[in-house]
Amino acid sequence: MNRNDQQVQISSQQEEGNPNSFNFYTSNATTGTNKGIEFDSKVKLINGIILRSSCGLLKTHVDAYEFWTDDTTITILGNRDQAMAPLYNFSLGVTYSHSSGLYANVEFTGTFRPPINIAGLATYVRDFGHTPKIIDFEAIILKNSEIDPNKMANEIMESSPHVVGFSTITPRYPLIIQTARACKKLDPNVVIVLGGVHVTGEPKSVFHDSAIDYAIVGEGEEPLLDLLNALEAGQDVTAIPNLAYRESNGEVVVNPNRQFIKEVDSLPFPAWDLLPLEKYKDEVMFYKNYMGINTARGCAWDCNFCASNVVWKRRVRMRSAKNVVEEIRQLVENYNINEFFFYDDTYTTNNRRVFEICNLIKQKNLTIRYYVSIRADSLTTELAKAMKDSGCILALLGVESGDQAILDKTGKGESKEEIR
Repeated sequence: MNRNDQQVQISSQQEEGNPNSFNFYTSNATTGTNKGIEFDSKVKLINGIILRSSCGLLKTHVDAYEFWTDDTTITILGNRDQAMAPLYNFSLGVTYSHSSGLYANVEFTGTFRPPINIAGLATYVRDFGHTPKIIDFEAIILKNSEIDPNKMANEIMESSPHVVGFSTITPRYPLIIQTARACKKLDPNVVIVLGGVHVTGEPKSVFHDSAIDYAIVGEGEEPLLDLLNALEAGQDVTAIPNLAYRESNGEVVVNPNRQFIKEVDSLPFPAWDLLPLEKYKDEVMFYKNYMGINTARGCAWDCNFCASNVVWKRRVRMRSAKNVVEEIRQLVENYNINEFFFYDDTYTTNNRRVFEICNLIKQKNLTIRYYVSIRADSLTTELAKAMKDSGCILALLGVESGDQAILDKTGKGESKEEIR
């Protein structure tokens, strides 16, 4: 079968008396034949891909999910006749362009965000004797036609790595799986490790594919180092906190998490030397290439539309103003970068620290331009002036709705009056 000339539609019908089991029926678009497929709330296999499903009552309707397999396109259709219709929400919840064979969710705007999370992991393990390499495909691949998992795998495996790690967000997950498979074809012994928000939110689901060996849940520095050290020494890895793995019988085990790193000032600055710094441009905001900076980890609020709490559990750990400004100074003096985007979920969580950062920037005579994300209820006239005087050119303000009832439902904890 060819994915371009055949589509299989799957509709669902809840099994009577069992809220966790659905019967899925496929309709062959070419022949019109029907075939029943039984699903439960765990795992089933379709055309070589295991889809892990989580059954629940969804408040919003979803028209369809589309998935690729190697041979056909599958469209998952939910029962949309009921206001609270039970739908299956598969972990591969992303749309592919099945007509062209390209990953339709990848957008090329000319603006690339530096992956300082990966660069931070790289410098951390490098300080303990490992030799990391970063390939930022988002900065390298400039158009849809260049997205090719096999070519990406060839570039990854060119240096014969022992371990390949991918940072995963949900829209990129299917592409990562394809690339991981291609890496395994080139070297079946290479170890594939996933991390990131998608893994932390659904750690067991990422093991649907045999190409995945391990997953790191939550904060990554310490568990990644422990895993690399154990693999290098040939030691058992199954007791490493924050690690998820597959046992020999196929069962997936997710180990308990360790405590968060308390002193974030103790973490080294990102490995900027491993990034293509000239690629990171935002021509709307900046004059030349820029760099991202995390001045804190986590967010104190609990907005129900945000994934921050999946990783950070509403814990905020702030770097000191001195540590933040030292990172800025090194980038200005060593890399000639003086434009920045502070990645913090809410930069103004602690306004006293923001004032300290602003004052230190001026004391160090650092001529920079930067922008941040803030909450309306944390901004004052004095703070706005201090930020402007230190080089802030923009503060992104989250205004999710002008309707107070909707704002209340988001869990944001702000009023229209505060936003005004």
